Amino acid sequence: MRTHRFAGPMAPARPALGAAFLLLAAAAPGVAVTGMVLEAAPPHGGPPTEGMVPSSPAFVHYGLIPRIHTCEGASVSPPLDILGIPAGAASLALIMADPDVPSSALPVMNFTHWLVWDMPVQAGEVHFAEGARPAGSTQGAAYQGPCPPVPEDAHRYHFEFHALDATLGLPSGANRAALETAMQGHILETATLVGLYDRSIPGVD
Repeated sequence: MRTHRFAGPMAPARPALGAAFLLLAAAAPGVAVTGMVLEAAPPHGGPPTEGMVPSSPAFVHYGLIPRIHTCEGASVSPPLDILGIPAGAASLALIMADPDVPSSALPVMNFTHWLVWDMPVQAGEVHFAEGARPAGSTQGAAYQGPCPPVPEDAHRYHFEFHALDATLGLPSGANRAALETAMQGHILETATLVGLYDRSIPGVD
């Protein structure tokens, strides 16, 4: 099984994107300005250029997720593209989660924001339109946009994709534990896209 975490051998520390950081970062290398918002470059570089590669037209890897996709906007799921899915993959599964909990406001371990499975793979690709999931897929937890507590630092939102050698046939509404159990022994490759959101700084519309 091949796994891309996109973050090197160790996960990066939780990013601090408060107002002071943004002011200091204005003249720093590796920081891009998008409108009124500064986006820190990925701490361990961008996603890999080979194997399964997830991306979004809405945000870059380790970039800020636009407000429309969060609880401060319409909480519409972002568009997503997954390329380079390995040969032999019969379906794709997605687990979107926030690893930066528990917190004082949300005492839940690794909060689940979205579950989708049995996505058909066509020519090694799967695509999500904004506000939708691929035709033929099954959904567990419906999409819940990022909504980190204020005044905490930015939370990371992991869009973790699993290429599977089978379809799972789980019923709609199955929970994360059931999905993870069903995937055991079927994962060909895993790749993760990470987006950030911080409600204490101006968002990207």
